[in-house]
Amino acid sequence: MKNKTIIYIPLLVFVCNLLTSCQNPYETFYKPNTILHTDTLMPYSGKTEYLKCAKDQRADSIRLYNTKGYVLLGEASFEANAANYEKQLRAKASELNADIVLTTSSFAGTRNIVIPLTTYEPGQVTNTYSTGQINATAYGSNGSSAYTTGQYSGTSTSISSGTTSTTYLPMQITRNSYWAAFLRKNIPLFGVFYLPLTDNERILLQRNTGVKVTTIVDESPAYYANILPGDYIITFNNTTVTTPQMLHAITEENLGKEIKLGIIRNGQNKEISLKLNNYPSFTKALSN
Repeated sequence: MKNKTIIYIPLLVFVCNLLTSCQNPYETFYKPNTILHTDTLMPYSGKTEYLKCAKDQRADSIRLYNTKGYVLLGEASFEANAANYEKQLRAKASELNADIVLTTSSFAGTRNIVIPLTTYEPGQVTNTYSTGQINATAYGSNGSSAYTTGQYSGTSTSISSGTTSTTYLPMQITRNSYWAAFLRKNIPLFGVFYLPLTDNERILLQRNTGVKVTTIVDESPAYYANILPGDYIITFNNTTVTTPQMLHAITEENLGKEIKLGIIRNGQNKEISLKLNNYPSFTKALSN
């Protein structure tokens, strides 16, 4: 019985390409925090902590670390074949000098594919046996002759060309969703995270301008001034706050100074005074 030889290499290469990629997906799909205050980042602690969180708790997890003085450097989110991407995750965290990395991975579905499996059928081996008699007559120069006879026998082998055939095998690939947030310890200049007003909040407040406070950083100027999550900042030194970008810019202009904020809390207008922090001394040294 002849043996079939399976050509494994194309199959193995195909599967490996499905499960892994030459590119780092945490690098490919990384989106930096475009409003990050890089001048206030603390030097890297030298140790990165990796923490898993539930998919529906991503925002709450980031907010929790915001209150502890960590800021978001950036995020990466992608869907890929289920595999171990820890090496790639750590490479990106190392590049960013992240102190904290929050991660999630969850089942995203399956994908049905077909992969080729090629087999080789060896050629037919044929052995041929032959035998016979040889007669020969030899003539001399003087006209004499001699007659002789002999027997021969032998075996010859021939092999026909082999053939290949390809079978297409169905295969189910598991797909997962991956997400990571990279954070670093930060020196809070103000200590407030905020968002623009939603349409419902504009109707509630009967105004289009202002921002909503979402998070207060512990031991920051805003913390000690008793600004609270849920407050609405409407003025800064009697100037109307129109957008988060405007508040960010006017804060930059007043670092290290006493300021007055007009806020709305529980429908009541309040005025709060506080002194903003300035850039820490180590960032000034780095810029010189």
